[in-house]
This record gives sequence, C-alpha cells and structure tokens, in this order.
Amino acid sequence: MKRQSIPVSSKKSVASGFFVTDGDSFWFLTCAHILTGLRHASNNWQNWNQSITLHAAGGRKLVIELFQGDGSPLFSWLHDSVNGKNVEDVVSVRLSSNQVKLFHDYTFFELEKISNPNLSSMVNIFGYPSFDYRIQTNPQESTKKGAVIGRGCQFLQLNVLSEDGFSGGPAVFEESLVGIVSGNLGGGAVRAAIVQMSGIESRLFI
Repeated sequence: MKRQSIPVSSKKSVASGFFVTDGDSFWFLTCAHILTGLRHASNNWQNWNQSITLHAAGGRKLVIELFQGDGSPLFSWLHDSVNGKNVEDVVSVRLSSNQVKLFHDYTFFELEKISNPNLSSMVNIFGYPSFDYRIQTNPQESTKKGAVIGRGCQFLQLNVLSEDGFSGGPAVFEESLVGIVSGNLGGGAVRAAIVQMSGIESRLFI
C-alpha cells in the first residue's frame, strides 16, 4: 500500500509533507512554518531555510533547494492569517519528472478529485509525529481520524488533536485530498486545523 505522506526535515523542524498532481505536473506540499520556525511566516527570506530534505522509505533522500542564486524563491507560498482571518500556511514546490520517479511508492493526490466534506464527516490525517531522521531510515507513517466539527475561512476543524510532526501532512476523506494539516487551533480545545485545498488551489499551483 502506498504511503500518503512523507517525513521531512529542515534546520527549523521535522514534520511531514505529501505529493499532488494534475496529470501533467507534480508538486510537493508542506507547511510554511516548518521552513521558518515561525507560526506566521513572512516574505523576509532570511528567516527561511534554504532547503528541505524529503526522507523516503529505505533511506532514500531528496534535498530540495528552495531559493535561486539571486535569492528569489523556487516555491509558491500562501500567507498564514491573511487579514487576521485565513489559515493558509502552505508551500508548494514543483517537481521534475526525475524527482517524481524517486517516489513511485507514495500517493500523488489528484487535484481534480479534491474533497470538501460536510460537518460530522470522518477525515484521516497522516504524518510522522515521532520521526528522527538521525536514526530512522524507514519510519512508520501514523494516522488519526476525526470528525469535522467546524469551518473557518478556508479551513476545517476536526475533533482530534494534531501532534508535532503531523504538520504538513495530508487530510483525506474517502481517498480524496481535503487539505493540509496546519497544527491545532488555540483556546485549549482539541481541534486540528486543516487548510482546505479547495480554497487555495487556484492561487497555490501557478
């Protein structure tokens, strides 16, 4: 069975990511806060990691450079907390055909099959909350299931707690991509925040 997510590491943190496709193009996705160490990232590129490492099963690794020589980004990024309302926090990096071949045993979620589940629908989140790239070459993917209990501006709330390491992983409903795990909402409640792909797709994949 193909894995739904992949563990990633940077100088800022260890977390998760995943892959999407529209048939002709392929992208890797994760959360911006993984690359900056800041909950609310900005376009001050000095705060960003220069690269991110994807750790595939069996010890395979791919280092993705995030900036060109002139300092301009090689990724698309959506700002978290736009106008103080939206939860976005998402980065996408276009992959070459050779890079895609390295991940033949991982799911590439189809953008034309994005799901928008109703309240009370059960959604699975995937990631690597206990991953340590220094000692693990074949980490086990973890999953949690929670019901949709609320909606915000382009995000869903689940009645399950995300853990460190789930950030950047996919949220899935009936095998279709819902969005990306972006941590937990505040206020002490058990509410994982899922950025909905349906709300950001047109701006993220350009």
